Amino acid sequence: MGNEVSYSISKNKVQAVRVEQSIVKRMLGLVSIKLISAGSFEGEKEEISSLYPFMPKREAYDMLHTILPHYPIKEEMERFPLKVLWLKLFQPYYLTIAAVVGLWIFKMEWIWIAGIVFGVSILLRILDYWFTSYTRHNQTVQIRKGGWLNETFVTHRDRIQQVTVKHAWLDRKFGVATIMFSNRANPSHESLLFGVSKEEAGIFYEWYHKKSVSG
Repeated sequence: MGNEVSYSISKNKVQAVRVEQSIVKRMLGLVSIKLISAGSFEGEKEEISSLYPFMPKREAYDMLHTILPHYPIKEEMERFPLKVLWLKLFQPYYLTIAAVVGLWIFKMEWIWIAGIVFGVSILLRILDYWFTSYTRHNQTVQIRKGGWLNETFVTHRDRIQQVTVKHAWLDRKFGVATIMFSNRANPSHESLLFGVSKEEAGIFYEWYHKKSVSG
C-alpha cells in the first residue's frame, strides 16, 4: 500500500523454493512462496525473497512449474512410521526441565505451569511428526515439516553443497537417522530431516555423491 518494490532474481541463483502455510492459510487454501537465492556477488549473504505472500495453492504450484521447472512440488510424499513419533516423545524435554527448575527456585506456587509446558511440548512433537514427510524425485529432494506453520522445502541435487548423516545411540535402536544438508549461500542454508530410515539415509548419501560423477 503506497510503496511499490520491484526486484529480479536470476534463475541460476535460485538455490531452493520454500512454500509456507499457516493454519489460517491452510483453511483458506492459500500459500506463501519464497525463493532462497545466493548473493549476486562474492561475499553477499543468502537472500530470501517473498515471491507471492498470498496465492491459491494449485495456482502457486502451476506457476512454479512454469518459471522454475527444475523445482517441482509433489503432493504425494512419504510419511514416517509410527516408531519415529515414539522416538520424538522419548527425547528429553529440556524446556519442561528448565521450567520446573526455574519455578521451583523462584515461584514454587506456580509449579503447575510446568505441566502446561510439558503438555504443549508433547502436542508440538505430535504435530511435527504428523506434518513431516519427505520425497526424492529424480534430481530434487522435498521436505515438508510443520505444525502451526507448515513449510515445504524443495531443492535440486546440484544446489546441495554438503550432506551429513547422523544417528545417536537411541536412533540406532529405532533404525533411523538424521540427514542434514546445506545449500550454497553465504551463510549456507541448512536443512535437517529427523527420522529417516537408515537405508534411506544411506541411499540419500549415495544419491548426493553421484552428482560429482554425473558432473
